[in-house]
Amino acid sequence: MLTEFFDTYHKMGWKVIPLYPGSKVPIGKGWNQDWDAERSRIIFERNPKANMGMLLGEIVDVEADTDEANILLTQLIGQYPHPSYTSSRSIHHLFVNPDPDLTIGKYSGIEFRANKHQSVLPPSFHEDGTAYKWVKGSVFPVPALPESLFVFYKEQSGFMKKPFMKPDHIKPWCSICKLRKLIHKKRYALEREAFSSLGYRWMCHQCREFDVRELCRQIRKKKPLGKSNQCGCMNPLV
Repeated sequence: MLTEFFDTYHKMGWKVIPLYPGSKVPIGKGWNQDWDAERSRIIFERNPKANMGMLLGEIVDVEADTDEANILLTQLIGQYPHPSYTSSRSIHHLFVNPDPDLTIGKYSGIEFRANKHQSVLPPSFHEDGTAYKWVKGSVFPVPALPESLFVFYKEQSGFMKKPFMKPDHIKPWCSICKLRKLIHKKRYALEREAFSSLGYRWMCHQCREFDVRELCRQIRKKKPLGKSNQCGCMNPLV
């Protein structure tokens, strides 16, 4: 049963994580740093009563904490089609995250939760026995924020005041810390090829344990990459 939900969510591109039964606590360490689909699925196979959560980041979970906030949130969303589900105390609304730097923010009782966080998904159960259920009429896949809610978030969070990103730069996801990092497009292309030649996914400067500058120079000059141990890595991340 759980594996069927897992497979459905995984096909939609969601990063599903196992939680302890009747709990919001993830099973295992590093759940928000090194997600692995196969490992997560095995845990669900072995724990048929486990709860199910989703690692947020590319998707933001928007939730109201009070009755007044819920009225405001309902007005901001309107009839906009999107996936939503009920928990023990509120309704969770899922949208594509517009802000790569968002971790968590609360404005007028409305919470926006993304990077480094997770949300419990149906068919999980709250510790009080309440079942998480999809709202009838939920529409998939996850869409962008409705315009009115996006305007509200920009005004409340100061998102519009953030420095404008230069057109020749991008913010790719780091495979280790799972955060977006600003980098020049050409530099990123070189580094990604260098990491790939070593058997790694791209990681930011704060997370990497070895220097790939020489490999990047070789790639730029179209020279053979040579053996992977030339990077000087003593403890490669698997």
